[in-house]
Amino acid sequence: MAEIIFSYKDSYMFSDLFNNKKLNPPRVVNRLTLVAHGVGGSVLIDGVRMNAMDFFSFSRRFIDPNDLDYIRLESCYSTWGGGSSFASELSKIFERGYVKGYMRQVWVWNIPDQVFSNMQQYGLKGASVMLTKEIMLGYSIAKGYADFHSMVFRRGRVIKERILNPYI
Repeated sequence: MAEIIFSYKDSYMFSDLFNNKKLNPPRVVNRLTLVAHGVGGSVLIDGVRMNAMDFFSFSRRFIDPNDLDYIRLESCYSTWGGGSSFASELSKIFERGYVKGYMRQVWVWNIPDQVFSNMQQYGLKGASVMLTKEIMLGYSIAKGYADFHSMVFRRGRVIKERILNPYI
């Protein structure tokens, strides 16, 4: 189940279990997902612009990074800049696992203000259940648009890249 860790009108973070089929052997891993606006090497959380170190320090208030295997950044431009991007810098700090981000704009189904509103109306558990149902139905991040470009980093290096349209 997706467990919401925090929710603001402009961002939220949740943890879940993720069946990572790319590992050898494939296994279920602990994943942290941040949904926030990405801006030039940083993310906005509750109106505060944070670089990778700021975010890592902030997130430690809620979670123990040693319990995680994977961080997913559903944030625009989180891999813009390659080796000096937010995602790459975060993967250098979060040495234990993988960090996935996106090169260009990201289209998410469960927008932060909607999740925030659900949390206000139904509480943390109720909003987490609603988010889990949406994810199970495939409503997380849109992957079929023309400029979709994802990258996975480990210790500052790109280990996987997916470009839907290489001509953009």
